[in-house]
Formats: sequence, structure tokens, C-alpha cells
Amino acid sequence: MLDQLFIIILWLVAVGSTATTTTKASIPDSSRPSIVYRADSRPPSEIRKSGGFWPAGMTRGNFLQLPQNTSLVNHISGDDRWTSGNESGYVSTTRSFEVAVEILLRNHLVPDGFIYEIHATPNFIDVEASLLNFHQGRKEEEFAALGGIQFYQVVAWRQVAMAPTRSGYYNVRRTVNEEYRSGYFDGATAGGSQPQLAGFAADHIVFRERLEPWCGADRTKAVDDRCVLADETPSQTAKRYMALVMRISRLTVHARVSVRSWPGATDSILVTVGDGREMMLFQDPYPGKSVIVRVDLGLVFRGRDVYVDDLTNLGLVVRPVPHPIATKNIRIEGIHLTIGTTFFGTKLEMNKFKDMDREFETKKVGLTKFWGAEIRLEDWESVEL
Repeated sequence: MLDQLFIIILWLVAVGSTATTTTKASIPDSSRPSIVYRADSRPPSEIRKSGGFWPAGMTRGNFLQLPQNTSLVNHISGDDRWTSGNESGYVSTTRSFEVAVEILLRNHLVPDGFIYEIHATPNFIDVEASLLNFHQGRKEEEFAALGGIQFYQVVAWRQVAMAPTRSGYYNVRRTVNEEYRSGYFDGATAGGSQPQLAGFAADHIVFRERLEPWCGADRTKAVDDRCVLADETPSQTAKRYMALVMRISRLTVHARVSVRSWPGATDSILVTVGDGREMMLFQDPYPGKSVIVRVDLGLVFRGRDVYVDDLTNLGLVVRPVPHPIATKNIRIEGIHLTIGTTFFGTKLEMNKFKDMDREFETKKVGLTKFWGAEIRLEDWESVEL
């Protein structure tokens, strides 16, 4: 049946084509492909309504709030991951169009199944290259999407249906997704091999014998002859990986002075985020004043790319201004951050200090940091998809 299906398939690279296909797919040989495929029984209308493909238990759209089971070893334990999803934190795709067709046939999704053509991003992990000899089961060139796949990174879909004039033959018709965001994804590629996401059990031979690449010097350091990964849950490792690949496209600081703050304060208050430069927050912190600071990422972070993992702390700095009487303390009602990310479209907020309502001593000489606090990955919350 597969040979008959491929007789009628023509792989068209041109975006926008809707012609019926008649030859096999041709996949570029790359360790980090930009295009992958998913076989699925659900129609595009259902995927659109869901906002994409999501793992079970996933907080839709927040790639920092992942399901607990993010072990690649556990992920590949069942074939149902290809079509209905399992309990892991991944969504299965393959770099091979031919494999996607085979999955449709194997799961009895022909006729009327769909093959989705998806633009990969760094959360698409090469399963076989990450597990190497510990990969169990079929070799299907799988790239598992950690945290899921957004609908607007679906480039197109192909519906596999029975040919109306020839019994046992099938037509495949390509339809372009008009909601695909080329500006977001055209330059993106998959994350490739990420051995740290293997998710072996703590007593696995990999950790006992410190096998590479999972315990290589380039990934972890020895602590009492143990891999650091052995003391970290797969969920913690996966969340940290996402923070390392989620590049920030915008950062905004929101702050307000309490109405109970002393009205005669003239000191300037600056803010720091991560290892970035100080930014002006309040030049005149009168009671009830609120500000929204849209951060110039290039200026504040010295021209380098900024990732969620870089935003590890928040600080307030005072710049004293001469005043005819002693400067009183300033009461900050709250401060919070919002960010947007390049590939992951989600808007995230960090509201940990939104209602802090604290008075701070600012009677200092010279530029002085008078408050600081840690930002943890679990502090970020999704506010929109």
C-alpha cells in the first residue's frame, strides 16, 4: 500500500502549492532541520482551535511550565505518542515525510488523515541523537517538541484521501496555513541533540559509570564522582533548557510608588535586571507615581542576545539628589516584568514583587543598590498565547 501511495505523491517545495502529489519527499540532510512533519487524525480546524499541538497536562503556551514527565526515555515508550499523544512533555514529529506517511498507515489513519508540515524551533529535540545506543524501538528520525507546537508555526498540511477513480490509491493535497508567521520562524532550526534531556533514572548505568555525552566534562562537572544531572529531575533540566533557548524580543518594567511614600523624596531610583546596566525607573518618586519602562535590550545588555535564563535577579538602585532637608525613605508599592520571546510568541509576566509594598532606606551617598531579589523560572506566568 505504501508503494501505491507514493506513486501518487509529488513532493512540492514551493509554498502555496495545492497540487496533488506523485513522487517521494526529499529531506535535506542536516542535524538541525528547519522542517519536520507530524501525522495526525485531527483536522486543521481542531488544531487551530487548540492553538497547536500540546502535551497532556501542558499549560498551553507557557514553555516554562512544562509537564513533570520530560524524560525522552519515557517519551519513546509508547507508539501512541505519534497520533494521540502520551503523558510526556513532548509532541512527536519526524524529519522524514516518508516516515510520517508510514505512521498514518500503521495507525489506520488513511484515508482522511493529515500530515502537518511544521517549522522547527530550538525546542525540537533529536531523540535518537540524544539517546544514542539507549534508544529503544523504531528508528523514525524523530524530533520531539518539548512543550508543544504552536499553530502559527505550522507551514502547511496534507490531507491523505482515497483516490476517487482507483481503488487502493490515495491523493495527497497540500494546503498552506495562512496563519503561519514567517517573520517569526523562517530563520529557526531544531535544537538537535540534547543528551541532558535523556531523563535516565538516578541509578542508571550512565550515571554510575559517568558515560559521555551525558556526563561529559562539557555538560556537567563531577561532584563526589557523580553527574550533576543525576541529582536533577528531568523536569528541572528541561525547564532550564527552555530558558536557555527562549530569546527575549521585548522586556518591560512596571513599577509604582506607594501613596504612603514620603512626598519630599527627590532621589532617583534605577532598576537592574540580570547583569544588564542600570535603567532609570523614577526621577521624581512622588506618592502614587507609576511608570512603564520599555527596555532597550541592545543598550542595556550591551548588544548581545538576551534569553530568559539571563533574567535571574531584579535590583533597585538609588542615586541621591541634594535636598534642603534630610531625605526620607521611599515606599515602593510594587514592581513586575513582562517579556515577549522571539520564537515562542508567548507573553510572560513575573509578578513576584507586584504587591511588595515595602519601605526602603535611601539615605546613602553615591549610587547604591538598596534592594535585590532572585527571579526563578517558576516565577514566570503566561498571560496570553
